[in-house]
Amino acid sequence: MTGLQNLEWALAELDKERNHKGMGTQLSSMDLRQYWRERAEADTGDDLRDEINVSAQIPHRLREYTLESFPRKDSELYREVSMFLDDRRAWEGLFLAGGAGIGKTGLGTVAFREMVVQLAFRRRVTGEATGRLGLWMTEAYYLRILRRENESGPSGLRERAATVPVLFFDDLGANKRSEFVDAEIFDLLDARYRENLPIIATSNLPLHLIDDRILGRLYESCRMPDTDEMPDLRVEG
Repeated sequence: MTGLQNLEWALAELDKERNHKGMGTQLSSMDLRQYWRERAEADTGDDLRDEINVSAQIPHRLREYTLESFPRKDSELYREVSMFLDDRRAWEGLFLAGGAGIGKTGLGTVAFREMVVQLAFRRRVTGEATGRLGLWMTEAYYLRILRRENESGPSGLRERAATVPVLFFDDLGANKRSEFVDAEIFDLLDARYRENLPIIATSNLPLHLIDDRILGRLYESCRMPDTDEMPDLRVEG
């Protein structure tokens, strides 16, 4: 999305929020809106994307990944992610489950990065500090750090994952299920659900193998496109 498109999204979301609170539908004067539009027209968002790649800890292999670079633009997954970015609600996340190699992590990362860019534009409009707006991690990394905390003390990752404005959580269900694993994943999803904080998550597991409480939280907070019939791009490529 262009800088102007991100700005229009931010203004629309702020207007809806203010209207819901009975504050009127206009965030600011037309002069202020025009000022931001003029700035956004010259801003492609590339500078923000570069910052987000680093601050959110997106793996190097995925930092250049874009909708334009996806090899199967005729695929249902590409269409679903594009639609999600075009019309999502501010709190809404995305859960991509299906077989390995269909592009879940790549397109999910694109969606995650664009959500953080949109949020950054929104905070620019309101004059809020941006700070770290996103965090990219795998389930394996998250659980490894939490287990390590039992020996070395709190790392801060649990709190950061629960409170960062946008979270990408890759390969949910990759670890063998246990009471500890299910409880930690549910607690993370539940904390974000209660605060209306979006998550982009991926999984190779069939839905019936995911813990019912975890799946319930994903249903309540995320779009879940059907990916059952999508081909393995690694085989096709």
